[in-house]
Amino acid sequence: MHEKTEQWLQDHQLERPVELTNCRAVAVGGTNGIDPFIAKEQFDVVRQLHNQTKESNQVLRITQSFALDELNPKVQKDWQKANDLGVELAENLYPNHQSAVYTHLDGKNHVLHNHIIVNKVNLETGKKLREQKGESVQRAREMNDRLASRENWHILEPPKERQTETEKELIAKNEYSYMDDLRERINKSLQDVSVSSYETFKERLSDNGEFYQKEAKYSHTPF
Repeated sequence: MHEKTEQWLQDHQLERPVELTNCRAVAVGGTNGIDPFIAKEQFDVVRQLHNQTKESNQVLRITQSFALDELNPKVQKDWQKANDLGVELAENLYPNHQSAVYTHLDGKNHVLHNHIIVNKVNLETGKKLREQKGESVQRAREMNDRLASRENWHILEPPKERQTETEKELIAKNEYSYMDDLRERINKSLQDVSVSSYETFKERLSDNGEFYQKEAKYSHTPF
Protein backbone atom coordinates (compact mmCIF):
# COMPACT_ATOMS: atom_id res chain seq x y z
CA MET A 1 0.00 0.00 0.00
CA HIS A 2 2.81 2.40 0.92
CA GLU A 3 4.59 1.74 -2.40
CA LYS A 4 1.37 2.39 -4.35
CA THR A 5 0.91 5.69 -2.53
CA GLU A 6 4.47 6.75 -3.30
CA GLN A 7 3.92 5.92 -6.97
CA TRP A 8 0.66 7.89 -6.96
CA LEU A 9 2.45 10.91 -5.51
CA GLN A 10 5.13 10.68 -8.18
CA ASP A 11 2.56 10.29 -10.96
CA HIS A 12 0.90 13.54 -9.83
CA GLN A 13 4.21 15.34 -9.21
CA LEU A 14 3.52 15.70 -5.51
CA GLU A 15 6.05 15.56 -2.68
CA ARG A 16 5.67 15.16 1.03
CA PRO A 17 7.11 17.87 3.29
CA VAL A 18 10.83 17.23 3.82
CA GLU A 19 10.35 16.32 7.49
CA LEU A 20 7.86 13.61 6.45
CA THR A 21 9.92 12.05 3.66
CA ASN A 22 10.12 8.65 5.35
CA CYS A 23 6.62 8.70 6.85
CA ARG A 24 3.20 7.53 5.67
CA ALA A 25 1.68 10.84 6.75
CA VAL A 26 1.54 13.91 4.51
CA ALA A 27 0.76 16.28 7.41
CA VAL A 28 0.98 15.96 11.18
CA GLY A 29 -0.25 17.91 14.18
CA GLY A 30 -1.14 17.62 17.83
CA THR A 31 -2.89 19.15 20.81
CA ASN A 32 -1.70 20.16 24.27
CA GLY A 33 1.95 20.40 23.31
CA ILE A 34 2.18 17.07 21.51
CA ASP A 35 4.96 16.62 18.98
CA PRO A 36 3.59 13.96 16.59
CA PHE A 37 7.08 12.54 16.07
CA ILE A 38 7.45 11.62 19.75
CA ALA A 39 3.78 11.38 20.77
CA LYS A 40 4.15 7.87 22.20
CA GLU A 41 6.90 8.98 24.55
CA GLN A 42 4.94 12.07 25.60
CA PHE A 43 1.85 9.94 26.24
CA ASP A 44 3.94 7.59 28.40
CA VAL A 45 5.28 10.44 30.55
CA VAL A 46 1.75 11.55 31.45
CA ARG A 47 0.65 7.97 32.20
CA GLN A 48 3.60 7.42 34.50
CA LEU A 49 3.07 10.77 36.20
CA HIS A 50 -0.49 9.80 37.09
CA ASN A 51 0.23 6.10 37.73
CA GLN A 52 -1.94 4.98 34.82
CA THR A 53 0.30 2.34 33.26
CA LYS A 54 -1.50 -0.90 34.14
CA GLU A 55 -4.26 -1.10 31.52
CA SER A 56 -3.36 -2.12 27.97
CA ASN A 57 -6.00 0.00 26.21
CA GLN A 58 -4.38 3.40 26.71
CA VAL A 59 -5.52 5.37 23.66
CA LEU A 60 -8.68 6.24 21.76
CA ARG A 61 -8.44 6.10 17.97
CA ILE A 62 -10.60 8.18 15.65
CA THR A 63 -10.58 8.12 11.84
CA GLN A 64 -11.82 11.28 10.12
CA SER A 65 -12.25 11.19 6.33
CA PHE A 66 -12.90 13.84 3.70
CA ALA A 67 -14.74 13.30 0.42
CA LEU A 68 -12.94 14.16 -2.81
CA ASP A 69 -15.22 17.15 -3.40
CA GLU A 70 -14.36 18.50 0.07
CA LEU A 71 -10.58 18.24 0.16
CA ASN A 72 -8.54 17.34 -2.90
CA PRO A 73 -5.60 14.97 -2.26
CA LYS A 74 -3.91 16.40 -5.38
CA VAL A 75 -3.79 19.88 -3.79
CA GLN A 76 -1.06 20.06 -1.16
CA LYS A 77 -2.60 22.91 0.81
CA ASP A 78 -5.59 20.62 1.40
CA TRP A 79 -3.25 18.20 3.18
CA GLN A 80 -2.62 20.78 5.88
CA LYS A 81 -6.27 21.83 6.00
CA ALA A 82 -7.26 18.22 6.62
CA ASN A 83 -4.77 18.04 9.48
CA ASP A 84 -5.94 21.36 10.93
CA LEU A 85 -9.52 20.06 10.96
CA GLY A 86 -8.36 16.90 12.70
CA VAL A 87 -6.58 18.93 15.37
CA GLU A 88 -9.69 21.08 15.80
CA LEU A 89 -11.87 17.99 16.17
CA ALA A 90 -9.55 16.55 18.82
CA GLU A 91 -9.39 19.86 20.71
CA ASN A 92 -13.17 20.14 20.78
CA LEU A 93 -13.79 16.54 21.79
CA TYR A 94 -11.01 16.09 24.34
CA PRO A 95 -9.64 19.49 25.42
CA ASN A 96 -7.87 18.07 28.48
CA HIS A 97 -6.22 15.15 26.70
CA GLN A 98 -3.12 14.87 24.54
CA SER A 99 -3.82 14.05 20.90
CA ALA A 100 -1.67 13.35 17.84
CA VAL A 101 -3.11 13.77 14.33
CA TYR A 102 -1.64 12.04 11.26
CA THR A 103 -3.04 12.84 7.81
CA HIS A 104 -2.80 10.08 5.19
CA LEU A 105 -3.91 9.73 1.58
CA ASP A 106 -3.35 6.04 1.07
CA GLY A 107 -6.20 3.66 0.42
CA LYS A 108 -8.92 3.61 -2.22
CA ASN A 109 -9.08 6.79 -4.36
CA HIS A 110 -6.41 8.31 -2.09
CA VAL A 111 -8.97 10.28 -0.11
CA LEU A 112 -7.49 12.44 2.63
CA HIS A 113 -8.15 11.10 6.10
CA ASN A 114 -6.87 11.63 9.61
CA HIS A 115 -5.79 9.12 12.20
CA ILE A 116 -6.38 10.83 15.53
CA ILE A 117 -4.74 9.20 18.56
CA VAL A 118 -5.98 10.41 21.95
CA ASN A 119 -4.23 9.68 25.25
CA LYS A 120 -6.97 8.51 27.61
CA VAL A 121 -5.33 10.07 30.69
CA ASN A 122 -6.83 13.46 31.58
CA LEU A 123 -4.08 16.07 31.98
CA GLU A 124 -5.93 17.88 34.78
CA THR A 125 -7.43 15.06 36.84
CA GLY A 126 -5.05 12.21 36.00
CA LYS A 127 -8.05 9.92 35.56
CA LYS A 128 -8.65 7.61 32.61
CA LEU A 129 -11.30 8.49 30.03
CA ARG A 130 -14.48 6.51 30.63
CA GLU A 131 -17.26 6.60 28.06
CA GLN A 132 -20.31 4.45 27.45
CA LYS A 133 -20.24 2.11 24.48
CA GLY A 134 -20.80 4.11 21.31
CA GLU A 135 -20.61 7.45 23.14
CA SER A 136 -17.26 8.49 21.67
CA VAL A 137 -18.45 7.64 18.14
CA GLN A 138 -21.66 9.63 18.57
CA ARG A 139 -19.87 12.67 20.01
CA ALA A 140 -17.22 12.59 17.28
CA ARG A 141 -19.86 12.35 14.57
CA GLU A 142 -21.84 15.28 15.95
CA MET A 143 -18.78 17.50 16.27
CA ASN A 144 -17.52 16.49 12.83
CA ASP A 145 -20.91 17.38 11.35
CA ARG A 146 -20.60 20.85 12.88
CA LEU A 147 -17.23 21.32 11.22
CA ALA A 148 -18.63 20.05 7.91
CA SER A 149 -21.59 22.43 8.18
CA ARG A 150 -19.25 25.34 8.77
CA GLU A 151 -17.33 24.39 5.62
CA ASN A 152 -20.63 24.07 3.69
CA TRP A 153 -20.01 20.38 3.07
CA HIS A 154 -22.73 17.77 2.66
CA ILE A 155 -23.80 15.95 5.83
CA LEU A 156 -25.18 12.43 5.64
CA GLU A 157 -28.50 12.42 7.47
CA PRO A 158 -29.79 9.33 9.31
CA PRO A 159 -32.93 7.86 7.74
CA LYS A 160 -36.29 8.60 9.34
CA GLU A 161 -37.41 5.72 11.48
CA ARG A 162 -40.64 4.03 10.48
CA GLN A 163 -41.76 0.97 12.36
CA THR A 164 -44.49 -1.39 11.24
CA GLU A 165 -47.02 -2.69 13.74
CA THR A 166 -45.29 -6.07 13.62
CA GLU A 167 -41.95 -4.46 14.51
CA LYS A 168 -43.51 -2.56 17.39
CA GLU A 169 -45.04 -5.76 18.74
CA LEU A 170 -41.72 -7.63 18.52
CA ILE A 171 -39.84 -4.83 20.27
CA ALA A 172 -42.53 -4.57 22.96
CA LYS A 173 -42.11 -8.31 23.62
CA ASN A 174 -38.32 -7.86 23.65
CA GLU A 175 -38.07 -10.21 20.67
CA TYR A 176 -35.63 -9.95 17.77
CA SER A 177 -36.64 -7.66 14.91
CA TYR A 178 -34.55 -7.84 11.75
CA MET A 179 -35.60 -4.35 10.62
CA ASP A 180 -34.77 -2.82 14.01
CA ASP A 181 -31.40 -4.58 13.94
CA LEU A 182 -30.77 -3.33 10.39
CA ARG A 183 -31.75 0.20 11.41
CA GLU A 184 -29.22 0.09 14.26
CA ARG A 185 -26.49 -1.11 11.88
CA ILE A 186 -27.25 1.73 9.45
CA ASN A 187 -27.25 4.32 12.23
CA LYS A 188 -23.98 2.92 13.56
CA SER A 189 -22.43 3.29 10.11
CA LEU A 190 -23.71 6.85 9.75
CA GLN A 191 -22.33 7.80 13.16
CA ASP A 192 -18.82 6.73 12.13
CA VAL A 193 -16.79 9.91 11.72
CA SER A 194 -14.79 8.25 8.92
CA VAL A 195 -17.92 8.19 6.73
CA SER A 196 -17.67 11.19 4.42
CA SER A 197 -19.50 9.92 1.33
CA TYR A 198 -21.87 7.20 0.19
CA GLU A 199 -18.88 5.13 -0.91
CA THR A 200 -17.42 5.03 2.59
CA PHE A 201 -20.95 4.54 3.97
CA LYS A 202 -21.30 1.36 1.91
CA GLU A 203 -17.93 0.16 3.20
CA ARG A 204 -18.98 0.71 6.82
CA LEU A 205 -22.26 -1.12 6.21
CA SER A 206 -20.24 -4.09 5.05
CA ASP A 207 -18.02 -3.81 8.15
CA ASN A 208 -21.15 -3.88 10.31
CA GLY A 209 -22.41 -7.05 8.64
CA GLU A 210 -24.65 -5.63 5.92
CA PHE A 211 -24.26 -5.53 2.16
CA TYR A 212 -25.38 -2.48 0.22
CA GLN A 213 -26.77 -3.00 -3.28
CA LYS A 214 -27.71 0.00 -5.39
CA GLU A 215 -30.53 -0.39 -7.87
CA ALA A 216 -29.21 -0.44 -11.43
CA LYS A 217 -29.94 2.51 -13.67
CA TYR A 218 -29.62 2.28 -17.44
CA SER A 219 -29.11 6.03 -17.88
CA HIS A 220 -25.95 5.20 -17.02
CA THR A 221 -4.44 4.37 10.16
CA PRO A 222 4.99 4.15 11.70
CA PHE A 223 2.54 7.18 10.85
